[in-house]
Amino acid sequence: MEGKNKIKLLKILEIMQKTDENHPLTIDEIRKKLKKYGIDAERKSISRDLKILEDTGLQIVLCDNHNDGWYMIEHTFQDFELKLIADAIASNRILTIEDTRSLIKRIKSFATLDAEIFIDNTVVVDPIVKEKERRLSVYFDLVMRAIVANKKITFQYIDRMSNDKKLRNNGEVIQASPYYLIPMNGKYYVACCTDDSTSIHNYRLDLMVNIQMTNLDIRPKIQVDELKEIGHTMTDSDYLRISAHSWTGIKENVTLEGINWCRLNISDKFGNDIMFHRKGEDKFVVSVNVAVNEGFYQWLASYGTNLKLLSPEKRVGEFKEYISKIYDQY
Repeated sequence: MEGKNKIKLLKILEIMQKTDENHPLTIDEIRKKLKKYGIDAERKSISRDLKILEDTGLQIVLCDNHNDGWYMIEHTFQDFELKLIADAIASNRILTIEDTRSLIKRIKSFATLDAEIFIDNTVVVDPIVKEKERRLSVYFDLVMRAIVANKKITFQYIDRMSNDKKLRNNGEVIQASPYYLIPMNGKYYVACCTDDSTSIHNYRLDLMVNIQMTNLDIRPKIQVDELKEIGHTMTDSDYLRISAHSWTGIKENVTLEGINWCRLNISDKFGNDIMFHRKGEDKFVVSVNVAVNEGFYQWLASYGTNLKLLSPEKRVGEFKEYISKIYDQY
């Protein structure tokens, strides 16, 4: 009997999560919904259960017109939050169609009736961006567990220049210490340090195959160039914030000059906390902290004459050489 009462209490909570000021439920309506779960309950027992839920801190109140019934004021998630979560799940590229629909269905169990209908009508799941198999979600889980357990992983890497998904370096098995899973540009990257390096490398999860977790402990962050200041002058969040907007490698300050329409793009790339300095009527100057490598130069070149690298002088010279190589191709 005690077990049935607990189940009844949980089902009443589940039912009440669908209520709000515009969709209250009377005791009789709650009884009918419980019967759908095969639960018979007396009016008095339902009233007692509602009181128990109130005593736990849930705000379940009686309408001003008592005949209208009861509703819940505060929910685990607000409706707009559930819409944001559902959209994020729908656009996530590592989930299959089946996993996406299953997750959204579970998310909707927290929604009010209006929000559930709204999510059904407005969340679009595009099969084109979805994985056909669960490989990536399985790998994601495996890498996450390795990071939590502080264990190294091994994997092989697909040559991104290959049309037939040929493995890089003749199928070389890479052993590395994973530290973070970083979302960037619709993909997930594993930030890790290989055994033959002391720097971070970002490997695209969808290009990693045959991932396995080992019993070997990861290299301590203090021994990794980009992470050695974590716990001192930098936190994990600091590193992730910078990495989400930049490239791998040791970061340094560079100064850029651009025309005003580039400002929003710069903020999107490097974060909203950077300081722009006005230069004349239509230009700005800004300093950003980046890892200067070919990826940075490719990004800079894509802005043509609208964005200019001012310093450091060494990097300006390297960028000129990079542009010259492109010019020489023609």
